[in-house]
Amino acid sequence: MIARAWRLILVSASLVSAVLAGAVSPAAADDWADCLANVADKVIAGCSAVIDQHARSPADLLRAYTRRAEWYRARNMLDKALADMDQAVKLDPKSFNAVAGRGVVYRLKNQLDQAQADFERAIEIDPNNAVGYLLRGALHSQRREFKPAIDDYDKSIALKADNAAAFSSRGATLLLMGEIDRAVSDFDRAIALNPNFADAFSGRGEVFRKKGELDRAIADFSRAIAINPRNAIYLGARGDAFNAKGDLDRAIADYDRALALAPDNKRVQEMKRAALAAKSELANTTSPDAKRVAPPAAPQLATPAQPQAVAPPAAAQTSPAPSAPTSPARGLAEAGALLQQRNYDGALAALDRLVAAEPTLAAAWQLRAAVRLMKNQRAEALADLDRAVALDPRNAGAHNARGSVLAFMGQYDRARADFDATIAADPKNADAYVGRGLVLRMQRKFESALIEYDRAIAINPELAVAYSGRGLAYQSQSKIDEALVEFDRALAINPKLGEALGARGIALLAKGRTTEATADFDRALEADPRNSLARIGRGISMLASGQIDRAIVAFDRELSSSEHNALAHVLRGRAFLAQGHVEKAVADFDRALELQPGFADAFAARGSARLKERDYTRALSDLDRAIEIDPLKIEYFTARALIYDGQGKRERAIADFEKAIALTPATIFDAKAQAEAKKRLQQLNTRIPCGSAGSGTGRETCL
Repeated sequence: MIARAWRLILVSASLVSAVLAGAVSPAAADDWADCLANVADKVIAGCSAVIDQHARSPADLLRAYTRRAEWYRARNMLDKALADMDQAVKLDPKSFNAVAGRGVVYRLKNQLDQAQADFERAIEIDPNNAVGYLLRGALHSQRREFKPAIDDYDKSIALKADNAAAFSSRGATLLLMGEIDRAVSDFDRAIALNPNFADAFSGRGEVFRKKGELDRAIADFSRAIAINPRNAIYLGARGDAFNAKGDLDRAIADYDRALALAPDNKRVQEMKRAALAAKSELANTTSPDAKRVAPPAAPQLATPAQPQAVAPPAAAQTSPAPSAPTSPARGLAEAGALLQQRNYDGALAALDRLVAAEPTLAAAWQLRAAVRLMKNQRAEALADLDRAVALDPRNAGAHNARGSVLAFMGQYDRARADFDATIAADPKNADAYVGRGLVLRMQRKFESALIEYDRAIAINPELAVAYSGRGLAYQSQSKIDEALVEFDRALAINPKLGEALGARGIALLAKGRTTEATADFDRALEADPRNSLARIGRGISMLASGQIDRAIVAFDRELSSSEHNALAHVLRGRAFLAQGHVEKAVADFDRALELQPGFADAFAARGSARLKERDYTRALSDLDRAIEIDPLKIEYFTARALIYDGQGKRERAIADFEKAIALTPATIFDAKAQAEAKKRLQQLNTRIPCGSAGSGTGRETCL
């Protein structure tokens, strides 16, 4: 997935080797010859001997350190690699290879500020060296600073027009920006320059996968594997493409090969488990007539958003009901028209009459379920859908709708069974794959969810809710830039898709683009005044900007129409907490956890409230639970660091502040928490604990 795009941005191993090693010069002794050899075992022995003897010139010693550093780097022994690069820089602070090479190691250790300083220095040393701009561009991309990254790649290409690595890296960045056509052009150019450049084939394969062109994606991943058969990333990528295509045996085979090379790769482990489970389910559900397509179902409206930080996708639209006797057809048409006019009470009354007159008409029960959902009558809607499925077991629309409702109610196994039943009857039902993606996303199995959305897009590249679902999966992983690309694609297909507008607005808030976010919320509410996510988004904007009273009013209104909205309770509780009303805040957090027992935001917020009361034990318990559920939220680590600081556990506080700084903000609250973490960490680092010189509590500072 997107992790592969980041891999494409990183400079290839051969290029890094060239940066670290420099040009080969004649050797004068056996050790020196071994140090310069292309045989790995000879390199480490020869260079170590040269360094230990310390008998050669400073230039040769620099070469020995950089060669050994590359040997360590290739084996992920980064501390040793960094130590050698430090020695190389000390020997010649103006060596481009030494300074740039040290920057590469810093970047691999995720010490990005130090890496950038080295790349800047390398460019100062040799401003005409294309590699310096390439390395700095990769760093900008890693930081999601896309414009400066593109600028650096452009400079690298201007200096060296046959630079395949620069074209491939620029293509990977363009892919992250959603500029797919430009990305393909760069990958094509990289391949033309170097037909054996595996990363370029892998990058182009990723583009084709995103476009739903799975056969072309598989072909390119296969070319990358042919060039470098021991690359677990390429094998995992091809496995994902086979998985999305439904070729589970080949997917599992690729996952096995990837895990043989990288046994600790948790994403590939998860994907293999999901593929094996899907294969087992297909074997259990397939029947002699499983290929028969279910008849079209009654019109179905979007399911209301689940109250959580990121709303689940709406239930898919299905086809209108087939012609029926005049009276039922007229009744369905009347109710459908009232539903479109948002006259829910009128639609419900019309459908009550219809099901009383025609109790075996599955389409009437299904349509009444849609109306009940719009009135937040979830249990009643589920009962109607149960009746629709009982009357027409092959009704794909009813199965999909019921699966969505069950997912929102946390009944994931039953929900999955409904979507599986649809797929068993019709393997080309894209909506069912979107539904399976919903279930997996709500279970926080994001990579598996992305595969299901990929399958839906491969079947129907114009299915907006599939792109929106993919965006929500990225958003849940704090991959905001990737999420924005998917929301943009969804809205290009359906400019009024409420969930995409609301979710994109919240993503834009996280990026500090408040004006654009407000415009999205306004558009969403113009299309549907009941759009819960857009209304909540407006409240979040008020809360983050300090308009606490207005935010509370906004959340009160939301809860008056949907008291079961756990997210609204958490947000109102945060507003109460900002006003100092701890008891009211805790009551809202408790209610959110009653409604959604695994809601990480509620645990974290309640922990923050208990911190205000200096109840460190219970506060820490809540924050630990929040981080266990979602280890990617900056807010959680910042709050827990504050608890540790309050307890006088300085080292633990520093560790959590550092984690908070290293993560990518997923919400506007994360962005604020990260700024707080940076400030607090600076303060902690300037305080020297007194230890035994103080009163003995360990909490005093001498400076």
